[in-house]
This record gives sequence, structure tokens and C-alpha cells, in this order.
Amino acid sequence: MTGRTDEQTVRVRPRNPETDGLVPDPVASSLLQPWEVWGQERFDLEMTRVFARSWLLLGDLEDLQEPGDFITAAIGHQPVVVIRQADGSIRGFLNNCRHRASGLAFEPAGNCGKTLTCLYHNWTYSIDGLLVGIPDRQRMYPDGIPTESYGLVPIRVAVGWEKIVFGCLSYKAPSFEEWVAPIMDRWSRYNIQNMSRFDRQLDPVYGINWKVFAENVNDDLHVRFVHNRLNSIRDQLDIQIFQDKRTSRGYKPLND
Repeated sequence: MTGRTDEQTVRVRPRNPETDGLVPDPVASSLLQPWEVWGQERFDLEMTRVFARSWLLLGDLEDLQEPGDFITAAIGHQPVVVIRQADGSIRGFLNNCRHRASGLAFEPAGNCGKTLTCLYHNWTYSIDGLLVGIPDRQRMYPDGIPTESYGLVPIRVAVGWEKIVFGCLSYKAPSFEEWVAPIMDRWSRYNIQNMSRFDRQLDPVYGINWKVFAENVNDDLHVRFVHNRLNSIRDQLDIQIFQDKRTSRGYKPLND
């Protein structure tokens, strides 16, 4: 018995004999370690265990006004598409053709009319995901093909605060309402439904591990150094914010 907890065991750095002894191993710590950021194996695992099982922001309703309007996004490694339906509802699908898994929609947002067509072999789907067109169907599938079984793969979608579109790949995850319940009251105070989005060109993609951004926001001691022009207008330096029994501590403005 080593006395280690399960969490400590998970955080043990994999040994790599190629680099052993080049530099001392870091001191054991509960803080984010370098190998947790650059390790590809861990990153791929997070794409499944964290992203594929969570409700993630995909876009907003400003791009989904008319039937056939769509937005594309990715949940982990998986591309997805959300489409406004003829009855006014929105539905989400894996953004892959069921024939050879090629992509279907490639723009961040647009309107596909009444159908989505794969550019590879021209399989066609109605916006509700039903397979409605197969070229050379009689020759390719002389014994028939159950088109009802080859529609687009649906994903769970929900709209939060009458504005933001969320999606989830897992059907075992809690409902969206349960997922956001701890922050619902706080976020509702922002009146998100009345906000307007900036131009889409202001949405950059950074080539960094997702945890780097999360760590930067949670532990924002960097503000007084990197953004030092704000030092004169910060109200208070040391503030603790408690949310669902967790603490975010750093240099944050204190607003009543």
C-alpha cells in the first residue's frame, strides 16, 4: 500500500525513459503540472471524459432565425451541426455523412435550404436528419437499404437563457436544466437574452490546451502584471468568490 488517493494516482506522471534524468521531476503538487498540458494521451482522454460528457456552448440563436439556418461547432474531437427546423425547433446532429463519415456543413453558420448534401458521394439528408437521397441507389443497393436507419446521428441540444445554444454527445449525462442549475440564478441576472453578439470575426481560435485557459481565468494573479494598465482602476486586490463550495481566488474587481 502506498497510501496514495485515487486522485494522486491519476496525477502521477508517466515515466519516459528517453527523458529520465534530464531535469528533476517537479515537486509533488495538486497544482496543474506541465505534463498535464502537453500530454497527448491525457488530452485525448479528456476529450472523451470531460468534453463528450458535458453540455457545451455551440453558438447562439442569432444565427438560427429561419428554417435551414445552421451553425457548426465541435464537441471535443467531434464536429456537430445544429439546424433550425421547419416547425421552429432546433435539432443537432453529428456533422458526418453516414456513408463514409465525410463532413456535411463546413461554414461556422449559414443556410442549407431544405437539405444537407455530402460533397463526397452526394448522399442527401433533410434538415430533420432523414436520409432522402442516394445516387445510383438501385445499382449500389439492389437488395434495398433501410434509409430510416441511416439518418444523421442526433445529439442532445438545449437553449439556455433564451439565447445560447448548448449541445451534449452523451445521453447518460444529466439534463441541461440539472447541469446548469448551480449557476442558473447568477447567470440569469446578466439578462443574456437581451445581449447582442459581436461580429463573428472577433472569435479567434488559440492553439493551446483547454486547461491553460481555464487555469488563467481561475487564478488571475497575472492581471496586475500582464494587464498592468488596469492597476489604477481595480477596486480591490484580494477577493474570494465562492460557487458551489468551490473557491476562485485572485485579483478581481469587487462590484456591488
